[in-house]
Amino acid sequence: MTEEIVATPDFIATLRQFNHTKTEGLVALIRDDWELITTKIEVQSYLLGSGFPHNLTEKLYRRFCVKTLKLLHRNPYLLLTYGGCGLQRVNAFALKNGFNPLRLKRQACILLYAMAKHKMYGFRHRKYTRY
Repeated sequence: MTEEIVATPDFIATLRQFNHTKTEGLVALIRDDWELITTKIEVQSYLLGSGFPHNLTEKLYRRFCVKTLKLLHRNPYLLLTYGGCGLQRVNAFALKNGFNPLRLKRQACILLYAMAKHKMYGFRHRKYTRY
């Protein structure tokens, strides 16, 4: 039904006796909403079963809009900036979805993540004492 409305603005005009200009505006709104909804569904299905937080799709969509899925395909390590998305989970997700383990981007992200953790929590070491 929605695809019919998106395809033909005249369909709405016959239903409610709208004039053609109002109908075109309404069809534009429906197209935008349709694109939003389909993108959110695609992103949710892409992240499904990986153990990420349920509200992650909304956060990603607010930040990247319609380009979310394309960016996640290109660089799944963008997820590291969100709570509940640790390195192990994101790395397993990336490898499961075909990200090359030898790719330089993956190695750099892992290195930067380790350096950030080191800076955040400090280097913990023991003093060795001789007895």
